Amino acid sequence: MQAWLVIMPSEIQAKMLRALEERRFRRLGGKNETEVDVRVLSASNKKLEKALEEKTLREDIYYRLSVVEIEMPPLRERTGDIPLLMNEFLEMFRERNDKKITGFSPRSAEILNRYHWPGNVRELKNTIERAGVLCKGQTIQVTDLPKRLIDPDGSKLEVQIPIGTTLQLSEREMILKTLEHVNNNKTRAAQVLGISLKTLHNKLNQYKSENVI
Repeated sequence: MQAWLVIMPSEIQAKMLRALEERRFRRLGGKNETEVDVRVLSASNKKLEKALEEKTLREDIYYRLSVVEIEMPPLRERTGDIPLLMNEFLEMFRERNDKKITGFSPRSAEILNRYHWPGNVRELKNTIERAGVLCKGQTIQVTDLPKRLIDPDGSKLEVQIPIGTTLQLSEREMILKTLEHVNNNKTRAAQVLGISLKTLHNKLNQYKSENVI
């Protein structure tokens, strides 16, 4: 049995407390009480301490329910779960929509893993579903992701390359960042980079063969 505490009206809280304490309840309009033997899992995205202070949550039911408390940190504090959730949501979407998507490109996976996810797991789920809808091939690409993920800090116009980075890696980062900035418009990217379109295609083919994109 799941009870999502979001918060219930005080009179409902009182009735639920009685059912938990006495392990019996009476159906609406009924005359006889029904005995129950259940485990209750209650969850809330509210600050329960604040709800207690504001009297929107009764202390007696709070202490009755909080036998074992588990605090779930936000997704940004458990980044190791992101790849697992990405694949789980992709599998759910694939089965429901009969899509042939096999996974994520290395670049899109990198972006999904480094994003801070202010909307938590729900935002990640919606993002994967959106990417699946937009995906035209077998793997989700950067262009299938929302712009806010690609440029979470509004710094898309800058490319920071640490001292010691090789010229080859620096060139690759500049090319891929430029493509992200122009929404994968290769003609425009070649113009911005000052190279021919053929050279850009050759570079991208090389990155694909190296399993970078």
